[in-house]
Amino acid sequence: MVAIYHGPGVADPSDLCPGNSLHNGTTWVNVSNAPTTEGACDGFPTDVGSVRVCTSGVMLYQTMIPNDSSGTLYGSLEANTENGIDGMTATATNRPDTPPIDYAADVFDVSPMFTNDGSDEITCAAALT
Repeated sequence: MVAIYHGPGVADPSDLCPGNSLHNGTTWVNVSNAPTTEGACDGFPTDVGSVRVCTSGVMLYQTMIPNDSSGTLYGSLEANTENGIDGMTATATNRPDTPPIDYAADVFDVSPMFTNDGSDEITCAAALT
C-alpha cells in the first residue's frame, strides 16, 4: 500500500521518520518507518518501509501493508530530538478520489486529491531506502 503525506509537516522533510501501521481491531500489524535522510529513523524498532520526497510538500510512502488488508490505517511523522522522539500520529483517510499510485513513477498527477501550487503534477526523488 502506498500512502501520501501532504501538508505543512512535510514541507521540510529533513531528518523525518514517517511511519505507517494498521490496527486490525486486535493488534498492530505491518508497522514500518522510513527515513527521509540517512539515520533519521535510528532507534525506531520497526521494519523499514520506503519513502520518496516529492515537490510541493509531498511524500510517497511504500508501506509494509498489503493492499487487500482491512483495519484502521495510522500514519506518523516523527523525528529524533534531544528530548527523545517527537511527532504526531493520526488515522489516515482513504479517499475514494485517489487514483492508483505508481510508486516507481517520477511524475505523479495529484489533481484529483489536492491543489498543488497551481500544478497538477509533482516530481519525486529516488527512494532513500
